[in-house]
Amino acid sequence: MFLAFMAVLPAWAKPAPRTFVPATDPNITYVGRWGRLRTANGPAMATVNSSSQIYLLCGGSSIRADFDVRHVAFMAQIEARVDRGPWRFFTIDRHRLRLFHHLGSGPHRLEIAVKDVDERGNRWFPPFASAVVFEGLELDAHAAVKKYILPVRPTLMFLGDSITQGVRVVGMQIGVTGSNGLLSYGWLAGQALRTIHYQVAFGRQGVIRSGNGLVPPATLAFGWNFAGSPAGEPAPDFLVINQGTNDIPYPGREYGQALLGYLREIRAYWPHTEIFVLRPFGGFHAASTMQAVELMHDARVIYVSTHGWLKKKDFRDGVHPNRRGSRLAAAHLEKILAPYIARWKSPAAKPSSPAAPATTAQP
Repeated sequence: MFLAFMAVLPAWAKPAPRTFVPATDPNITYVGRWGRLRTANGPAMATVNSSSQIYLLCGGSSIRADFDVRHVAFMAQIEARVDRGPWRFFTIDRHRLRLFHHLGSGPHRLEIAVKDVDERGNRWFPPFASAVVFEGLELDAHAAVKKYILPVRPTLMFLGDSITQGVRVVGMQIGVTGSNGLLSYGWLAGQALRTIHYQVAFGRQGVIRSGNGLVPPATLAFGWNFAGSPAGEPAPDFLVINQGTNDIPYPGREYGQALLGYLREIRAYWPHTEIFVLRPFGGFHAASTMQAVELMHDARVIYVSTHGWLKKKDFRDGVHPNRRGSRLAAAHLEKILAPYIARWKSPAAKPSSPAAPATTAQP
């Protein structure tokens, strides 16, 4: 009898069909390092870095996001907003998150940014114990989707350790509770400079030392989203490197040689990127860092002294900047980078050859 009743339910009582936009849909725009994976539900896009971003223009009154959490032991956190409204905070603790509902019909501009990926779990070898594995978006039936074209702005990338990841910027708690990549000095500086920016940073990692979560040293991790997924993003216009804090156990000479090799690797990979190498905020390996930059003999590899930027009260634990410290470091860095970014020319303004007219391209 129950089955018969179900068979004659009126149309208004049945769940409304919905539109599913898979993570690999070409209308979705990604910023940061994302790699393609296949889950039990189909193709997905994964990131192991805080500050990675997702953008989409879509219609409909509700937006849900699907994630693969089957293997996750350390839950990541994201923030999301629509139409430049307030950011909403979510912990990825289930397959489907309801991000927004009761919206107008649209179109809406959806933004998702990764607050933190927990450094304690395996985030290098799939299947991950700690990562954001995005499977797609569920929208209202017949909701239209359109690609969000990023504004033509310079790209700014950060390579670093837990300091650049935003570990303990919020509090002393271990994991995502005390960490926030969207409050780190890198994110704040990138926002102030009006760039398209992102961080690739791993707790405990150094140029020589391996990171937490089975992440290899910076020299071995540089060209990869994660194990088995080569990084293929366009060369950034500007790159900030903040390494050395976790390489304290190694002699200065050994560290300097490793850093020089790292810089040469990056320069070979990105021959036109302007590179800024920070003295670690704690002053570790400062002389070796400066010497490695000098040995590059490259006017576009620039040493940045951070001496005096932060005081004892600006650190959470003597190593990681707190919120005040992150704001101060971002302000100092903004002043350093601003003249270089002001001279940046968009791809449309750069002639393809001395005799050719300017060409138009997206960054």
